[in-house]
Amino acid sequence: MCWIIIRSVSVTSWWTSIRIRIQYSFELIHLLASKYRNLCVVGDDDQSIYKFRGANIKNILDFEHVFDDTKVIKLEQNYRSTGNILNAANAVIRNNHVGRKDKNSLWTENEGNMIQFRQFDSAYEEAEYVVGDIRRHVNKELCSYKDNAVLYRTNAQSRMFEERFVRDSIPYKVIGGVNFYARREIKDLLAYLKTIDNGRDDLAVRRIVNVPKRGIGLTSINRVQEYASSRECSFYDALRAVDLIPNIGRGTGKTGIICCMIEHFKMSGRNFKSVGLMQEVIDKTGYIEIHGMQKEKKKQHQESKNIDELRTRLRFMKSPCLRHRMRHRHSAVSLKM
Repeated sequence: MCWIIIRSVSVTSWWTSIRIRIQYSFELIHLLASKYRNLCVVGDDDQSIYKFRGANIKNILDFEHVFDDTKVIKLEQNYRSTGNILNAANAVIRNNHVGRKDKNSLWTENEGNMIQFRQFDSAYEEAEYVVGDIRRHVNKELCSYKDNAVLYRTNAQSRMFEERFVRDSIPYKVIGGVNFYARREIKDLLAYLKTIDNGRDDLAVRRIVNVPKRGIGLTSINRVQEYASSRECSFYDALRAVDLIPNIGRGTGKTGIICCMIEHFKMSGRNFKSVGLMQEVIDKTGYIEIHGMQKEKKKQHQESKNIDELRTRLRFMKSPCLRHRMRHRHSAVSLKM
């Protein structure tokens, strides 16, 4: 028998915990910390913003009642933000009269520049102003591009800024994430639209031939590519002639399904706008359901928001037909694989 001695326990982000889970956490922490009573919990009731996900602020407010010998150490000096930013934040937080512990406001030694506040009617107007303001400051030699940063809450919000940066030839880099049009689900759906519009784009066709997974193996795909190269035809034309490809075996029926599906979408494209056609692709292929089953819930949620943002982008395409829309898309909407 092996015994493990735990002398101290540390718990972080206590304010985001969910009540159902925390009942088990309380019991576990009681067991782990009962002998030595060395328990440290880090939390801030002012940051308990995840109620919509089931987080319960009482988990931190009631902590001292559950662990009655608790000693509270307040960390009130801020090292990240300037004084003016903290003053603005503190003024907002003070309005949370219910469910707050008594505390002094955060402070810092650096006052910094004054905050500029502007409100916009749309994300487009916001990106227009922010990128324009950056360019004006650079043109006046008040700063360089690398001195600026745009912060946003969700990854899907980057799309509008990225398109504006591309349009204005402003260099940018997405930190801690992937460029909007380089995200897997965006590239997949745009590849479908590109294949429907132009089956001669081999990169787009190869991307979607097994997305979602249809059991088409790499060997079958390579034989289709070899056939296309030998006949000097497109990959999609080779797929349509799959019955003529030797030694492809069971891949015949599976590749035939994708061709029938694309031809169906081409017919549908005459009646749908781009966003409607994309939804038709999602519904008929089962993209979200099948693709989503392979993902954890957090990633599913983020990919769903990215797809919603792509829908928004397609709604702003005003050209009358799919072919014209895809050929004259914004330069940021790249289908490079």
